[in-house]
Amino acid sequence: MHGHGTPGGAATGARTRLVRVREESPGGPPARRSRGAERVLVAGPFHEVRLGLWRLPAGRPPGRDAVPPGARVDEHLAAGHAETSPSWLACADVIVRRVRDPDTAPDALDRLRARFPGALVAVVDAGARGCAVATACGWRAWLVPCGPAVRGPEREPGPAGRLPWPESDIACYASAVHAWVTSGRPLDALARVRLTVVSGRAAAGPVARVLPGRAAAPPAARPAAARARPPWSGRAGA
Repeated sequence: MHGHGTPGGAATGARTRLVRVREESPGGPPARRSRGAERVLVAGPFHEVRLGLWRLPAGRPPGRDAVPPGARVDEHLAAGHAETSPSWLACADVIVRRVRDPDTAPDALDRLRARFPGALVAVVDAGARGCAVATACGWRAWLVPCGPAVRGPEREPGPAGRLPWPESDIACYASAVHAWVTSGRPLDALARVRLTVVSGRAAAGPVARVLPGRAAAPPAARPAAARARPPWSGRAGA
């Protein structure tokens, strides 16, 4: 992990966030939601992990109550697709970029990894097809939409009516992968898991399925009829 001091002489890093991650108990209710908190449920056939994410402005000291007390399992700098500061990109642990043509995503990911070898997680947003992901250890995967996404102000429907994920959801997925790697868990365990983003007091959010080792963009899937609900949301329809 990089040092997290403000890059000397750098711009404000408006699209870079200091992300603090806390693992929550899967057996009980989620911890009290605080302002700015988002959650990612990592659910597979044999395991379930809940991660609380707090994304704070980089370069500014966080407030005392920015993150509730508890065991912190990860802390990293995440640069969004609009970050242009070379200094912030050079020290980011997670970098997200965007391409217009999904078929160019694998090559764009290669270039991203070559340009910023110090980043532990690199992500290329391919719109309605999902995201191509690579880690510094060589693991690659596609995060494929398998639940409806929320229409954002900058996002238009893609093939089969699929709505691409908002930038904030992609940032959550990328940070969850980073936290998974730094926790020492094997990346092979992410095969076929589902990642669900939950923000604020929403019962559920967009869902991504992890398809490891995909070199080409997978075909766009048809939207699911309803959003998946995480285990802590109660009975379906409640």
